[in-house]
Amino acid sequence: MSKLQCGYQPDGEPFALSEVNGEHYMSTLDILQDQHKKLIGLFRQLETIDLRAPEMKKGVVHETFREINAYLKVEDQVLKPEFPDLEAAPDYARLNSLMTELRAMNPDQGGFDSKLDELIPDVELHMHEVEKILSNLDEEQSSRLKQLQDKVVLLYKELSGVGRDQASDPAHAQNPNGGEQSRKSA
Repeated sequence: MSKLQCGYQPDGEPFALSEVNGEHYMSTLDILQDQHKKLIGLFRQLETIDLRAPEMKKGVVHETFREINAYLKVEDQVLKPEFPDLEAAPDYARLNSLMTELRAMNPDQGGFDSKLDELIPDVELHMHEVEKILSNLDEEQSSRLKQLQDKVVLLYKELSGVGRDQASDPAHAQNPNGGEQSRKSA
């Protein structure tokens, strides 16, 4: 019997735990979907950050790039060698190219936001297609995917770090003596 329960990562972030025959685990696909949700949340923050908390932009951009990079490396180093069908996922080379261009720019630099606006839908489409491919695996491939779970978790932990980037945390990035009030009066 299989059911879904709530669990917590070491940094306190919640995630879905699958229970199969009394054993709890977070499947590789669950991990990728969790990462996708995390990135969508970061993308939504970036959509309004210039108006709501411009002092946090660099930190949120840094955290977003770190998470995209972790996703692409997990895909490239762990998943693609086992599942060649992932080569069909759109725009992998374009994502890497846009990421390289954006990393070379300052988030306050002209043209950065428009380049970021190109990247976001490409990342969302790419992640959706990867998840679609991995959710339609046959039984043998699904078993191989489950066996990769530990590698995926370890690589994510190594690449994305635990918790939020300090520069994107409001307690560290915002000025406690001005922040919101100074933006409202401007």
